[in-house]
Amino acid sequence: MKKSVVFITTFILILCLTACGSKEITHSIGVVDLPLAGFHGYKDGLIIETDALSFMQQEVNTIENAYAYIDGDLLQLESFETEIKLNSDISALFEEFKLPIKYYIYKSTVYPYANIDYKQIGAQIVLEPIPNNPENILIWGSAVTKPIIYNVFNDEYNLIFTETEDYALSYAGISADGKYIALHGGTSYDILHGTAKYYVMNLESGDSKQIPIPEYDKNKYTSYTVSPQMFIGDKLIVTFHFEHEPNTEENYSETYYYDIKDDKITKWDLEKSFDSYQSATYYGGYPTSHIIIKNNWEKGKLDLYNLKTNEHFTIKMKPFMDIVGIPNESGRYLLGGYKEMPISYYDEGNAVYENTVEPYIPVFIDMEKDKVIDITKHIKHFSIDKYKGCNISFKQWLDETHIMITYNAENESYTEILDLKNAMK
Repeated sequence: MKKSVVFITTFILILCLTACGSKEITHSIGVVDLPLAGFHGYKDGLIIETDALSFMQQEVNTIENAYAYIDGDLLQLESFETEIKLNSDISALFEEFKLPIKYYIYKSTVYPYANIDYKQIGAQIVLEPIPNNPENILIWGSAVTKPIIYNVFNDEYNLIFTETEDYALSYAGISADGKYIALHGGTSYDILHGTAKYYVMNLESGDSKQIPIPEYDKNKYTSYTVSPQMFIGDKLIVTFHFEHEPNTEENYSETYYYDIKDDKITKWDLEKSFDSYQSATYYGGYPTSHIIIKNNWEKGKLDLYNLKTNEHFTIKMKPFMDIVGIPNESGRYLLGGYKEMPISYYDEGNAVYENTVEPYIPVFIDMEKDKVIDITKHIKHFSIDKYKGCNISFKQWLDETHIMITYNAENESYTEILDLKNAMK
């Protein structure tokens, strides 16, 4: 089936937010029917048409179309094109570098995508949306000497941080509301050798604060590293690693909440370690980067922890069972599969598991109630790995109750959105 445009005339959908007195601006050409022909992935709040290989490798460059799913309707967004001009003071490529881009505006946020294959420029430029900013985008990467904020309308750009000689973005990046950004700065030597100081900057006011370091034994521990993990509202989760060079066995890590408004750090009061958990994004879990996962084959157990809500969910099957899957936004429901992983042999007391060729058994799990749900009783034509009798090649959660799937029919790919609310009752 081909998509059909219900509203042909281009219009601008403006949603007024009376609570804050501001407006959300979305540029759209209308509502379209499902399924969509081709492969689509969900990234940073938009459904984008791309090829499976580039999206799975997170190397999304050029895209054909972009969509937003709102209250059961799939909105096709209007595309705009411009050319980003980077002068020699910021570009590491040429005296003046010009990058054609395509962008979309959804909920007062600019979503930019390169309109050229990065292989043609031989270096990486990352274009990133700034949530709730209808004009500016973030540009960084190896082809840019320093991260900048770029205005797609007036072709102007500014350095983000000017308090230090050099700076770079930290892993935590931008907060979900677009208010804060985490970075580290110092001299070029500091950036290169990991001795830079870490900061949080308010993008609205331009104010910045250095992340404070917790008390530690300076006579015993010779160095430390700072790892900003994730913004949670006005707090930043930060892990500190303290090193004892004479005896590395005494090295330790501690995780804290950094309250940006109060400029205070509070030790994380939960027994969760980022070192032992895997981010849900590893499993293709957009928009669930705030969920960390721990898989225990030996016990046949899977633990999910929601960083935003401090909720912990667990599913336990029989021992030597591998449970995999992608959690929904809260972490309560898991869409995935399981199979037995028997021990092949022991190596110095450590179990080495047999890499079985058996396929995973599809499963939909209520993590809160620790039970498996028969999805076929609730969603017509859907059995997790098949849809309408066709193989599903890719699936992602869009929000708490909706998943997006790509299935293959007659040598073509199609994208569909399914509502799983009935299965969650």
